[in-house]
Amino acid sequence: MTWQRRYLEEVVKHGILLALAVLTLLPLIWMIMTSFKTEGEVFSGPLMWTDTFRLDGYVRVFRDMPFFQWLYNSVVLSSLQVAGQLVISILAAYAFAHFRFRGREVLFFFVLLTMMMPNQVTMVPTYIIVNELNWLNTFAQATSFSQNIRL
Repeated sequence: MTWQRRYLEEVVKHGILLALAVLTLLPLIWMIMTSFKTEGEVFSGPLMWTDTFRLDGYVRVFRDMPFFQWLYNSVVLSSLQVAGQLVISILAAYAFAHFRFRGREVLFFFVLLTMMMPNQVTMVPTYIIVNELNWLNTFAQATSFSQNIRL
């Protein structure tokens, strides 16, 4: 294979990857362009650039809504979920890797089984448990049952 042919193949591969990257970024570009449009311009065309550059939506978000409180809640919840998941997973992995005990394989099978179970299967039972504990709309509910209970 000559160097010209390899070069041509690399150019074609990179061209395809670049086209796929642009295709992947298209919804993000559309969303950003739409955020600067007026309400009437939103429905005029999907990728048409706006005639008037408006920041009214951003001003309303920061002035009228508790955006930074929502951001804080998201950071706290995700941090607690990650920390809880790490602690539980590390302890379970250490126990399965270093200790030999009766029923280890069966228990490990059930751990794998719960990891393969889709979230939709556990939504209703989780809601019932959380509701009975009076944990609806609390940090306790979001951090304990959303992720960590599944190991």
